[in-house]
Amino acid sequence: MERLDEWRFKPKNMELEEDFYFDSGAEEMTEDRDPGELAAALEQKEEEALLAAQLGSALLLENRQLKERRDRLADEYADRLEC
Repeated sequence: MERLDEWRFKPKNMELEEDFYFDSGAEEMTEDRDPGELAAALEQKEEEALLAAQLGSALLLENRQLKERRDRLADEYADRLEC
């Protein structure tokens, strides 16, 4: 059991500096921006969020399928060892 404790994830406290949160790709909101430009930017962000959600869903499905395959292979291997 002690060996398992060595491999177990141990969270670390991190002191995050202010620049950690800086997003160099973020655009500054100003009053002189064209409303049409803002609407287009919002639409693009919505599309990106939708694509990210679809990708996340696909990755979760693939992960679930891989786990099921791993479990089947482990069962098959265990059965072969018993014979």
